[in-house]
Amino acid sequence: MNRWVLVCLAGLILAPLTAMAQTCPSLHTAVAQAAGHDARIRVADAQSSRAQAQYQQARSPLFPQVDSFARAGVGDGALADNQVDNRVGIQASQNLIDLALGGAITAARAEADAAQAETVRTRRDIARETATAYAAVAHHQARLAVLRAYAERLDSHAPRRAESFAIGAMTREDVEAWSTERARAHSAVIEETGALAAAQTALDHLTGASTCVDAASLDTDLMARRAADDGQYLAAVVTDNPKRVQASARISQAEGQVRETRRARWPRLVLSGFYAQDFDSMSETWRQRDRIGLDLRLPILSGGRYRAELASSRAGLEVAQAQHDKTLSDLDAYLGNTLTQIDLGQQKHSRLVELRDGKLRVRDALDAALKISAATLDEADRAQADYVAAALGEIDARHELTQVWIGLLTEAGRL
Repeated sequence: MNRWVLVCLAGLILAPLTAMAQTCPSLHTAVAQAAGHDARIRVADAQSSRAQAQYQQARSPLFPQVDSFARAGVGDGALADNQVDNRVGIQASQNLIDLALGGAITAARAEADAAQAETVRTRRDIARETATAYAAVAHHQARLAVLRAYAERLDSHAPRRAESFAIGAMTREDVEAWSTERARAHSAVIEETGALAAAQTALDHLTGASTCVDAASLDTDLMARRAADDGQYLAAVVTDNPKRVQASARISQAEGQVRETRRARWPRLVLSGFYAQDFDSMSETWRQRDRIGLDLRLPILSGGRYRAELASSRAGLEVAQAQHDKTLSDLDAYLGNTLTQIDLGQQKHSRLVELRDGKLRVRDALDAALKISAATLDEADRAQADYVAAALGEIDARHELTQVWIGLLTEAGRL
């Protein structure tokens, strides 16, 4: 029994020390954990590998094609029964002129580039989701701390409120109003606790493990990523964006389709040959056979199919070019709107910081006056309520600004 008591006491002593020793991962580490856990990365990588293999397959006709063959059999011949028919050999071919292959290869290469860009886009989507969840946890933690402190402050005033009511310094209406505010404060704590739990669950799901949040390092991490390349990330929003890469790849695919359609009307010249040894059952000897030649193929009539295919491929190219232009326009508009949001968000946050600090000074002054009976509980609590509202407004504004920065850094590939 004594041993179990010692074990329990040791657990109670070591638990706080273990919690203190726990180091919360930074935003960058949490994003890396999510990338290693999310199955979407494996799917995108597999699709990219498949597209790369298809590109290599499209290029294979450019190289010599070599096959070996062998045949053995017995059958009725014209001059003798059970004639032996054996053959072994090797055959090879090489495309000399096949202009249609260029379009197919270009299209396959563009498909591989698009698949690679999709992998990058998937990684950035996961980074954005993880950073958003990480920031949400920090946001709700900050709000909960303010709301909990407010509720605890109202609780600490309960004895003085009861005493004031007992001596007639407060009316029943005053007590009921204070009780309502106290209940509202505790209700806000409960709601914020639930919101924090939901945000934490979302973050844990993304990272695949229980992940605590280092709220103090969040802004520092984002600031470091903004300053990492002296602001060049803004240009990367457009130049390095996988959306632009995919749009360019679609143009290359469409151009390859047009070239492939046109070149299907051009001649195709193939150099081919083979070497074989046949067994002559009459003389019971092996005979050598070989052949080398040029095969020329030139389409003449296609029943209107060529014109239809060419019109279709040209229309596809026009669509791809229009989509590319729209993608660039959307990215430029996004960049301009985001920079405007950041500018306005920073101004709003600065004003709310000033408002919060002003409310804090008023609250502290009334708290000091309350100690010497120069202010009433109602005045002090109203000042605290004003400070809480200002503090929550500043926290929300900071979170909104953080979300905008997360989106911008994600589009720039800096997250």
